[in-house]
Formats: sequence, C-alpha cells, structure tokens
Amino acid sequence: MAGPGIRYHQIATNLSKKHDVTLAVFNPSYIEDIGKTSYKAIDIHVQKFQEEFAKYDAIIALWLSDEMIEFAKANNVVLIFDLYAPVPVEDLVQRVFGKRVGPESDYDYTQMLRNYQHFIRNGDYILTSNEQQRDFWMGYAFSASKTTPTAQSERPIDSYLGICPRCKIRQKERQTRFPRDKTSKR
Repeated sequence: MAGPGIRYHQIATNLSKKHDVTLAVFNPSYIEDIGKTSYKAIDIHVQKFQEEFAKYDAIIALWLSDEMIEFAKANNVVLIFDLYAPVPVEDLVQRVFGKRVGPESDYDYTQMLRNYQHFIRNGDYILTSNEQQRDFWMGYAFSASKTTPTAQSERPIDSYLGICPRCKIRQKERQTRFPRDKTSKR
C-alpha cells in the first residue's frame, strides 16, 4: 500500500472513532493490505459504483470520474476531495525533466488540469495536507471559477478548504500493517 492508501487508512481510522466509516476501493488487493480495522473496507466495481455511492452521506476521494461526480451531486452525497499534493505542479515537473513533452503530453496534462478544476468546482469541501498546499489549491480554486463576488459573500472560498496533515505512522506500525511488497524500491 502506497502513501495515499496509508493516508486514507489513517483518515478512516480517525473518523471511525465518532462515525460509521466505510473505506471503499476500486482494487480488491488493497483490502488485503488493510487487515483488521475499526472501519469497514469494501471493493467497489468501478462500472457499478451507483449502488454503493447511494448508501453514503459523504465521500472523501482523491479522484472520481465525471459520471461519479454527477451521480453523487444528483443524490445529495457530500463530495470531499483530498488534494493532499500539488499534483499539477509535480506532474509538470516530471514531464519537463523526464523529456515527455509534445502534443500528446500537452493534451494529457491539459486533461489532468480539467479534472482538478472539475473536482474543485464540484467539491463541497477540499482537504489539503498543509498550509502551503491549502494556499496552492485556493489559488487553483479561483482559477477554476469556484467563486464569484456573490458566492464569496455567502460562503468564502477559504471555508471550502481545510488541512488534514500528512499521517504520521510509527515505523513499527508501518512495517506490520503495511509491509513492503517485493517490487517496492524503498
């Protein structure tokens, strides 16, 4: 299980202290990595998400398809996007320094930017991992037209963005709960 999986495990563990929490994944192998928890973990078939999404009041996600977002909004499911890293900047740097430039790379990058704009516009709340990333995503929210003067007077843009710090896991717990697989380079 990589960083995002560990982050979601920690978020689910903390939320499950006061709420009924289900951690849903689109890859069943992640459930095996999780082991015994204080929350329920399930696998959702990506093409049959509607039945599961309809069961919940809120969804915290790193990524959702347009269809998933539309379904959640139509069914009054609160959408919380966890944008814990400045992905557009990181991706741009990887493309430029990795010499992956050209029309195809530009198209892929533009689509990724569109996805994040869509997440910002449709998210009821945005989680970030620290103040700098919160500031980055706040600027991104302005560029994604998340607010207008009228909307800003009703609900300020900074009320959409919160900080959920990176999860610090003790080394012993990390080794026992999330053992490295044979392909891990760390």
